Amino acid sequence: MEQLYTFVERLYGPDVREVLRLLYESRQELTEEQLSEKMGARPNDVRRALNRLLESGLVVYRRQRDPDTGKTVYYWRVNYENLRNLLVSRKRLVIEKLRERLEYEKENVFFVCPNDGLRFTLDEAMEYNMICPRCGTPLEPDEARDAIIEVLEEVIARLEEEVRREARGR
Repeated sequence: MEQLYTFVERLYGPDVREVLRLLYESRQELTEEQLSEKMGARPNDVRRALNRLLESGLVVYRRQRDPDTGKTVYYWRVNYENLRNLLVSRKRLVIEKLRERLEYEKENVFFVCPNDGLRFTLDEAMEYNMICPRCGTPLEPDEARDAIIEVLEEVIARLEEEVRREARGR
């Protein structure tokens, strides 16, 4: 779950992560008001976080009219039934994007400015006469390219293995 929390935080921010964590750890339905109290956050912030989680399919809700006030109360919970499928589909999407980036890295030669770290393809570097457009320093071949390719290949392999394990675990 920690990986999911981290993913959600990177995608949507810490408030959304905290709402998901509270719902998951409570193992029960919670209202917006209960979540707001537990977080010490404004109800509007909790509502925004819940809507983000709803859009991504991580939570679901049910409505019920409060017999005393007549207001509609929303009871939220983690969408356990869909959680595994969502994670696998997100991982597949990430794999696809990483493969695209890997091909881009493999198909291009890069140059970098030693002063500010700007990175350019060979074509871009040639347009700037091998001089950094920001600081005027001569561009150098990017020595990190092979390491970037290696990291991308490792991450892709790890994610593909996770997806295979998920598929077998069903």
